[in-house]
Amino acid sequence: VIPDRHDPEFFKGHKVHKGKAREVVWYGYNQNAGGLKQCKYSLARFGLNLSIISDSPVQIKSKEDTGWEERWTKWDLATVNDEIRKSDMVIMPSSLHPLHKFKSNNKTVNAWFLRMPVANSAEEMERFLDPAEREREAEKNYKAAMANWTVDKSVGEYKAFIERLKNGREISNKT
Repeated sequence: VIPDRHDPEFFKGHKVHKGKAREVVWYGYNQNAGGLKQCKYSLARFGLNLSIISDSPVQIKSKEDTGWEERWTKWDLATVNDEIRKSDMVIMPSSLHPLHKFKSNNKTVNAWFLRMPVANSAEEMERFLDPAEREREAEKNYKAAMANWTVDKSVGEYKAFIERLKNGREISNKT
């Protein structure tokens, strides 16, 4: 399997992490936002606001929820990267939904190219309150993204795959 890869040119700009984190961002299709409900306690505990970027409105916060605010932005290819960088970290809460295990790592790798740390747990959210921790994590994962997740790497893998096909069996031109 040749995984999805990304063009680094799409991720122009560099997030500079300063000060205690104030906002987290989640982005994706609104039907996948259910896992955000498990984050409400941590948002309040750490005093973090929630930015949601999705195809249609999502509201996680109820009247009873205090200590944090929520905002929604419509997903748009032209603005999504800038919108993500307005926040201090990306959150990717896990899900018990059976289909979650088939999800790609695209959103995580996108965040890495944007130099955004990705929190998968309350412990990581707490660690990334510190700007030095966010910067360290962002730089480490940006380097990993550049080494492993660029389209250039896929080009080589596709060429090798085609060569294996050609060498392993004759490819017929007949349809």
